[in-house]
Amino acid sequence: MPTPATQKSNAKSEESNKKHGSRAPPKPNDKAFKVALEENRAKIDKLQEQLDKVNEKINNEMNNDPIGRKRDELKKQLDEIREKQALHKQARSSTFEKIKVLNDALNKKKRDVKVGKDKMQFRTVKDIDIHIQNLERQVESGELKIIEEKRIISEISNLKKAKKTVEQFEIQQTSIDADQKAIDDIKKTLQDTDSRQLSAEYDKIKAELDLLYKNQSEQHEKRQKLFDERKRLKSQRDAEYERKNALYDNYNKAKQQYYEWFDEKKAEDEAAQLASKAQQLREEAALPAFEAEILICNNLINFFQTSYGINKTAVEPASVTFPATLNIRAVDTTANVPEGVMLVKKEDRDDDYFVGNKETKKKRNKHEKKNQKNNSCQLDISIMDQLYQVDVAVPTSVNDIEKTVEALIAKKQYYIDNQERITEENIEKVEAKIAAMKTDQPENGKKTNVEGGDIKKSAKVVTPEASAATETKEEVK
Repeated sequence: MPTPATQKSNAKSEESNKKHGSRAPPKPNDKAFKVALEENRAKIDKLQEQLDKVNEKINNEMNNDPIGRKRDELKKQLDEIREKQALHKQARSSTFEKIKVLNDALNKKKRDVKVGKDKMQFRTVKDIDIHIQNLERQVESGELKIIEEKRIISEISNLKKAKKTVEQFEIQQTSIDADQKAIDDIKKTLQDTDSRQLSAEYDKIKAELDLLYKNQSEQHEKRQKLFDERKRLKSQRDAEYERKNALYDNYNKAKQQYYEWFDEKKAEDEAAQLASKAQQLREEAALPAFEAEILICNNLINFFQTSYGINKTAVEPASVTFPATLNIRAVDTTANVPEGVMLVKKEDRDDDYFVGNKETKKKRNKHEKKNQKNNSCQLDISIMDQLYQVDVAVPTSVNDIEKTVEALIAKKQYYIDNQERITEENIEKVEAKIAAMKTDQPENGKKTNVEGGDIKKSAKVVTPEASAATETKEEVK
């Protein structure tokens, strides 16, 4: 019949099963996972091999393409022409800047000369010389009046001064003409044929390149097929990688769910087990102390009184009730033993075995005489063991039997007097032990270690049988 502690443990186990489900989540199949993973890896390797071959074909098409090499060569020539044109353009810009500076200086000289000439009556030295000669002839003719002659002489003097100014204008005009000639020479350098030749060559190469682009449609179509094939293989390979990740995710998720359920179930089972063990310890501690010792004392007292005729009135039996389940190691050796009969060892009984000869009869008589002479007390080993259990000295002779009975009565009375106190102490010790067990018990249970897909517990689960409490017995001396 189950004890209350067992019933309570079963109830908690049923409650735990209802909470977590009667069945654990399916454990991940390591073998199936490895097979699926190996198949996935084989597909990835095969697709990668095909992809490498396509890439190799594309590289060969790119490297062994005569049209492509011609196209690259023409592109290189166009780049060189562009560089030359850039240099020419840079040089022309510098030339134009120089021409601009010279034109500015030339225009300033022209303006200065024009302003000076506008103030003069005569533009050239030749005109002044002709006019001076005319005036001198008039003076030399002698027909002029003195006033007119003085005026003409004064005018000739002024014309000679003006002649020097006009001479400076002519010098400046010579410089202007030289500057103009230099500008014209510089402008001629801008009209070289190099730039035109470069432009013509550029147009020619560009037209040839356009023709190549137009005629390579077939080559482009072949190459495009390779590109499409590479794209398709990449897509399939990426899908297999995603499937591989999904395999790992699903496997790890299922494994996590399984072991989380396992750890939670284990923690609850350990808690229920601890509660059951605590209830069992409390029930055992609540039993009156010294019940077994009192029963042993009663058995021994009855044995000695029955076997050796000790006065029964000296014994005061204790009114103690014993549970049917009490485990007593001692055996009641007084059962079915006639009054006045002493139990002896087997060795001694062998000597009394009857053999029909005189020699055996003599030995038996000799032994009886020896026992009567020594007045020794021979006890069975089980009786001696019970005396040791209650810490009472084993009698060595029949004369010590009465003292032994008195010691047993005193020991029994001690047990009865201290029974309640020791029971309370046992209850306190059990409560302290239960508190220590709860302290050592982890709150959520320890995580399960997994190696090779098998469950290995990180902490040993202590069962009630393995951790049965050792009852504390007070040593009585």
